[in-house]
Amino acid sequence: MIQNDFTIHIRRAESGDEACLAHVQTESWKAAFAGIVPAELLAQCTSIERAEKMYARLLAEQRGNGYILSLIHISEPTRHAQIS
Repeated sequence: MIQNDFTIHIRRAESGDEACLAHVQTESWKAAFAGIVPAELLAQCTSIERAEKMYARLLAEQRGNGYILSLIHISEPTRHAQIS
């Protein structure tokens, strides 16, 4: 039996979410392309600072179609996890 102790909330990405979006993008690229793309090139393509600036600009211009999924633990209402 699977126990579901979380409330799920999905919303459109908004200004202020750039760090979360950049983290998910850069970490997923590192995992997906390690051993395929040369390490130096992959490091350049996964710069967290560069990704955050890109997402800040896109969110400020209201471009894109990103969403944020938040899991809220029911028994610990102050504990939040965000997944983009």
